[in-house]
Amino acid sequence: MSGAEDKSESTRITLLADIRTAFELKKVDRLRSADLATHLATLDDRRWPEFRHGKPITQAQIANLLKELRIKPGTIRIGQETPKGYMKADFEDVFERLPPPREPPHRHKPWIPWGFGRNRAATKSSLWQLGKCPRHQCFCGLWRRGGSEGGCRR
Repeated sequence: MSGAEDKSESTRITLLADIRTAFELKKVDRLRSADLATHLATLDDRRWPEFRHGKPITQAQIANLLKELRIKPGTIRIGQETPKGYMKADFEDVFERLPPPREPPHRHKPWIPWGFGRNRAATKSSLWQLGKCPRHQCFCGLWRRGGSEGGCRR
């Protein structure tokens, strides 16, 4: 697998995990393509808000990434509307093959990136805390309180 194919596959897996989370958060069995694109664009810790040329991922880009999996947007019914969108049932097979979803952030048990231990809670007594990277101004890792030492992935 070439580097570009590997990156594309990684992007596709991340997209599927985020779509699964969207279905779970909204507690629905169908999503409009427009709503899905909007949801993905709000995930600041992902690449979707600046997917191409600094612009959020579009409905067409989502469809293009899912095309190889033979998942296509179709006409769905939501109330009296019939927009283009996705049925959760179309994803069930691929969702089963994905790793389990990460726990959502919670104010008493914030999410810590994979490199720092799986789902370990950062507590007030800890020397480490989640925070903004002083070097790149991103929320990418865990930072030592009062210092610039941390886990930036850039």
